[in-house]
Amino acid sequence: MWVVLVLSALTKTADLRAQVARFRELDPKALVVTHVDETDDLTNVLNLVLDDASPPLAWIGTGQRVPEDLEIPTPARLLDALLQRRSGER
Repeated sequence: MWVVLVLSALTKTADLRAQVARFRELDPKALVVTHVDETDDLTNVLNLVLDDASPPLAWIGTGQRVPEDLEIPTPARLLDALLQRRSGER
């Protein structure tokens, strides 16, 4: 079985880390972060992804339509999203 952990980008960093720890027993192989389109700050997501305890980020959810709004998160895409939000663009 392949377990994927789904977390919301609206969650604080400490709570994201707590959720990863809570589900560690299930040995998730990948991470999906949803609600990326509903936040102006992705720092919490980037902190989680850089944490060694976190499964690798496989997809980000950027809207309500599944699977159309699931994207593969390239480093360039994540940096672009972070910089756009910091400058007030969307």
